[in-house]
Amino acid sequence: MTERERQTQFLNTLLKDETEQTKRLKDRILQAQRNEFCIRRALILMVLVGVFSIVGLGYSAVLLPQFFDNATPLLVKIFCALGLGSLICMLIFGTCWLWYRKASNEINEDCRHHIMDELKHRELKLDFQQPLAVPLAVNKSLVDLYENETSERADDSRIINFPRAS
Repeated sequence: MTERERQTQFLNTLLKDETEQTKRLKDRILQAQRNEFCIRRALILMVLVGVFSIVGLGYSAVLLPQFFDNATPLLVKIFCALGLGSLICMLIFGTCWLWYRKASNEINEDCRHHIMDELKHRELKLDFQQPLAVPLAVNKSLVDLYENETSERADDSRIINFPRAS
């Protein structure tokens, strides 16, 4: 699984609530993944056809006796047309793939904004100017506590201590 697929799967798991906007975002993610997968497969197919065309031209150059004559054999014309067609399709499919990739990035960015908006709405906002009637409890399992201690002696400020030469 690629990093991009992992990120998309992670965004899908973060979209938990079943609101209308969440369902729309999940559908858009799924459609973008399908489009990108389909166009990538078509691009791979055109690369294979192009390679087949080049191999066919190499075969024709080596094994056809009239290849270097003035008349072009029918097999060479077919392989040239196949190669040219696959090259044109590769350019078009490559452009479409980049366009679908951009659309997928925009959808992922929309998901991130939606998730951040949901998290902002869930935040607890307190007014510290007014006294609280009920004391607040802090959930310590969500917070990691690290204690740092500095040395009191001035000569311990170096990371590596070397013996002094006399």
